[in-house]
Amino acid sequence: WENEFNLVFTNDLGRPLNRRTVYKHLKKILASIGMNDCYFHTLRHTFATLSLQNGDDVLTVKENLGHHSAAFTLNTYGHLTQAMRRDSAERMEKLIQTTVISKNA
Repeated sequence: WENEFNLVFTNDLGRPLNRRTVYKHLKKILASIGMNDCYFHTLRHTFATLSLQNGDDVLTVKENLGHHSAAFTLNTYGHLTQAMRRDSAERMEKLIQTTVISKNA
């Protein structure tokens, strides 16, 4: 058993998986659930996008992805920020309206 990099997923001997093997299995899984073929790295981007869209803060996503800085994460996924700003503004508007209504009641 050789796992010098402390990997989670290894071959039977503890060594890194061959990328072609991983891709071959990914294609089978995607086909079995009716999804189009995609690269493994696409799943990483999908994870990051969904995390940010569903309220995870940038520092959490940065850590989950292993990025060296939050700035890198923001630069990579900056296209999401406009929609996130709009959603934030809508949430704040609801909060303000709720607070004003509560004070006036």
